[in-house]
Amino acid sequence: MNGWEVPEQSWHKGFSRNRGWFIAAALCFIPLYAYGQVAEPMPERVVIDSAWGGFNPEMPFNTHIVIEKNGASYRLTGWHSKSRYGKPLPKQVFPAQTISPERVTELVGAMEAPVQSRVDLRTLEPAVNDAQHEIDGILEQAKLPTSSTGLGANVRAWRGSLRSPGALADALTRGFDAIHTDDSPVIDIQVTLSDGTKLSAKSSSQHYLMLPWKDALGNRTYSTNIPRALDALLPKGTTNKERLEGGLEGSDLEDMLEFGLNDQIGRFDAESEVPDAVRLLDANFKVVGIWPGRQLDADLQLPDGPSNLQLSTRLSLSGKTLANAADVVRIRQMLQLVQSSPVLGAHIKSSPNVEFYIHDNVGWTWLNKKTVSQFVSQMQQMKKLPELQTRPALMQGAVLVEEGEWPIYWVVLSDRRAVLWKQASQASDKPFAGSCPAIPMGDGDVTGIYDTCIGKVYGVDGREQ
Repeated sequence: MNGWEVPEQSWHKGFSRNRGWFIAAALCFIPLYAYGQVAEPMPERVVIDSAWGGFNPEMPFNTHIVIEKNGASYRLTGWHSKSRYGKPLPKQVFPAQTISPERVTELVGAMEAPVQSRVDLRTLEPAVNDAQHEIDGILEQAKLPTSSTGLGANVRAWRGSLRSPGALADALTRGFDAIHTDDSPVIDIQVTLSDGTKLSAKSSSQHYLMLPWKDALGNRTYSTNIPRALDALLPKGTTNKERLEGGLEGSDLEDMLEFGLNDQIGRFDAESEVPDAVRLLDANFKVVGIWPGRQLDADLQLPDGPSNLQLSTRLSLSGKTLANAADVVRIRQMLQLVQSSPVLGAHIKSSPNVEFYIHDNVGWTWLNKKTVSQFVSQMQQMKKLPELQTRPALMQGAVLVEEGEWPIYWVVLSDRRAVLWKQASQASDKPFAGSCPAIPMGDGDVTGIYDTCIGKVYGVDGREQ
């Protein structure tokens, strides 16, 4: 397929890695050629952990592989495990095998390569050749206006823009954020080079080739080189190996397009059905996403706020506008409180690749009465914030913030103090040291699930109390 854009490449990373050597040589006025070519650090050890959990009587599936330098080649050892109705079965050991250096260095080279920030359409062929047909079907089902004036003209212009390879690549890149339930894959790659350098690549994606992959800093890459090189290394029977093989299916393309186009379709729907509400929100926030229905769902940010802090809300409607304009003030105050908290505000800004979420009457977790009661109780159990018992006003206007995919829960009190409350735990099916019951989900209670309680309180001076 011709015309797809080639992702930008850069040379700075390789230079940065060796700049100390170049500077030292220059300062000593020693010709570089006097000592010959500098040897690149070689991979010494590669550790790959792959796991899957979902609806299967033999879950969880786990694979642990170690690849270590062995003379001029590499030696692979490892094991695979599964369970039977929750009871672990004996581990199955992979026969040790010799791995060629080329396969190992191919994986390392892919991990060292510059980040590819969006998907390359050529890697989605041939399925992507039907993208325009799929888009037409999605838009027809959405029943958007298509008149030659007003909103219909905007819809038609947007539809035309999706013929651009760049716009289509952006839509499909957003589509990789779609998730579905009962499918939890993860692959974690850790590499140690001969000079001590550590490299990392990890994915928990359910999508094609488990894209995107993330490095240790959380930078996403949509390059297919990591999964392809990894697939060439993994022995048959490795957990999730089948996810790294084959091409993109047509149904997968449709799912990604539906999710990737959803925000803009929701925006057009809202402009058509509740235009006054849209204008009100636009005047006060950066509207990331908006979807009308019996109520109005919206993802909002402050115009001058960090791009990785977002509030999701569900607002009542009256005709074509909001039923309660005071909701706008309340939401703005919630975002401002979080951003003004010295410790959490600085933490959000210093972690641009981590997403921070606030839920307001929507989603699983927010500071409703049950959650407030649990927070106060658990802080007392940790012998922290005794003033919550005598100063209930501290919780009036307080905000619960979720950090990351496996959430860390923060609470910002009305006086701007930040509390690192607890974190969701993978060992959540029974009590353990330092555990506490999980946050209530919506208006319901959660039984038999436990979080890791932390209970660190940070004052407005930035210090832990």
